[in-house]
Amino acid sequence: MRESPGGADIVQNKISALVIYETSFMASSVERLLSENGFHVVANMIDGPKTRDLEFETPPDICVIGCHAQGFDDLCIWLRQRFQGSRLVLLDTSDRAKIGHAESNQPLDGCIFLDLSPDLIVAGLQLVNEGVLVLSDEAMRAANHAIQPCASHLSALTPREVSVLELIGQGMSNKLIARKLDITESTVKAHLNSVLRKTGTSNRTQAARWAFEQGQLA
Repeated sequence: MRESPGGADIVQNKISALVIYETSFMASSVERLLSENGFHVVANMIDGPKTRDLEFETPPDICVIGCHAQGFDDLCIWLRQRFQGSRLVLLDTSDRAKIGHAESNQPLDGCIFLDLSPDLIVAGLQLVNEGVLVLSDEAMRAANHAIQPCASHLSALTPREVSVLELIGQGMSNKLIARKLDITESTVKAHLNSVLRKTGTSNRTQAARWAFEQGQLA
């Protein structure tokens, strides 16, 4: 891939993504969504023989795939083996993603619905890239992965989630938290949703109270 002077440095600062779907329409649509929101799409592929011949100097940060009608688990296994350092994300319409996630035998780093607004999709993918498990509540229920609130959940929170939780406890709005941490409001919302899921709480007030009871907030 050729880059203009200085272009390589810009690309290195972007999250790289491999996009694989069953149809060229879906692959192109997702590539456009990611490219317009600051991601570097290294390849846009329809799953097939050519996909298995892909070669990159470095593995993509995330592999974004659709719910393939056939061979979904095989594709996941191959991607895990081929790009061991990459995060694997199922990104599809809610009905297909719920079925795919529930029926798959392969662990995913994220299951995100295309029905969501672009900023929430982007925020979810950014969290996955940071190592946060991002699963839509509906997909979690469909997969029967219910999480119960307990003190041990604290260790499951990422450092950024803890920071967001601390600032929520200080009464800051999402806007102020975004400014304080130098991130977007949509990313703050995504972190908050992850905190709510992990702690079993339903709103920011309950999350702050949970943190206070666990000794996280003075």
